[in-house]
Amino acid sequence: MITEFLQRPYPLISPRSRLLTPLAFAVFISLFLFVFQPFGLSRLDNRPMVWIAAGFGVVTFLVVFMEMWALPLLFPAYFKESNWTVGREIAMVVLDVFLIGLCNQLYAVWALGSSLSLGTAMWFQAVTVVIAVLPVTIWILYKQLRLQKRYMAEAKAMDAHVRERTAVADRSAPDETIQDSPLPMVTIPAEQAGEPLQLIPQQLLYIAAADNYIKVYHLEEGQVRQTLLRSSLKKAAAGLADHPRFFRCHRTFLVNLDHVTEVSGNAQGYKLQLAYTGDWVPVSRSLHDEIRQKL
Repeated sequence: MITEFLQRPYPLISPRSRLLTPLAFAVFISLFLFVFQPFGLSRLDNRPMVWIAAGFGVVTFLVVFMEMWALPLLFPAYFKESNWTVGREIAMVVLDVFLIGLCNQLYAVWALGSSLSLGTAMWFQAVTVVIAVLPVTIWILYKQLRLQKRYMAEAKAMDAHVRERTAVADRSAPDETIQDSPLPMVTIPAEQAGEPLQLIPQQLLYIAAADNYIKVYHLEEGQVRQTLLRSSLKKAAAGLADHPRFFRCHRTFLVNLDHVTEVSGNAQGYKLQLAYTGDWVPVSRSLHDEIRQKL
C-alpha cells in the first residue's frame, strides 16, 4: 500500500514556484529561529539575533534555490513531469533537509564560532528534520490527495461530455466522411525547402514535438500514419490558427479536439486520449480552464 502511494503521480514544481518555495523556506526558518530562539540561540545575548536568524534564512534560500534550478538542468530525464511521483517529491525534500542542515552548520561555524565535528553535524541534521521534514511531508501528502480528487472529478465531468459527443459521431468509415468533406485543406509547413503536409482537418489527429522536428499523426486510407517534418510546434499551431478545434494543450503537443475520446485526471492534471491511436496526451495546468471550456 505504501509503495503504491509513493508511486502515484505528483505535479512537478512550476518555474514560478521554484522562486517562491525557496523564499517561503527562508522566511519560515528565519522567523522560527528569531521568535522561538531554540537550540541554545537564546543564550547568545551579545549577538544581534535578527541578523543571525536572517543569515540562516539566506543560506536556506540559496540551498533550495540552487537545488530546484540546478538539478533539473543536470538531470532533465529524471525531472520529467510524466515520471514525477510522490516518492520522488519526498526524496527531494530529504535531500533539501540534508543540504540545508549541512550548509547551515557551515554558516554557524563561520558566524557563531561553532565547532565542526560529527556530533555537531548530526545535531544540525536533527534540528533541520524537526523544523522542516514533518510539516513538508504532511503537506506533500495532503496536496497529492487534494489535487487528485479535484482533477479526477473535473476530468470525469469533461469525459461525460466527450463520450456524449462521440456516441453520436459516425466513426465507422472515417475516410468516406473525409473525402466528401467541404472543409478546406490545412497546410503544415516544413522548413529547409521540405515538402509541406496538406490534410483535410478531420484527417489530423495530433502533433507532437520531437527536438527540431514534429511528428504529425493523421489518417490515410483508414490507417493511422506518422509523418516527420522538420518544423516546430509553434509554426504548426500558427498554420492551424483559423481552426478552433485544433488546440495546443501542452508545450509539446497539439491535438484535434474532435478526436478526443476520453479524459482522465490525476494529481498532475488532465490527460486526453486520442481516437484511432489510443495515445494519451497531457494538458498543461495553465490551460485547464481553457480545455474545460473547449470540451
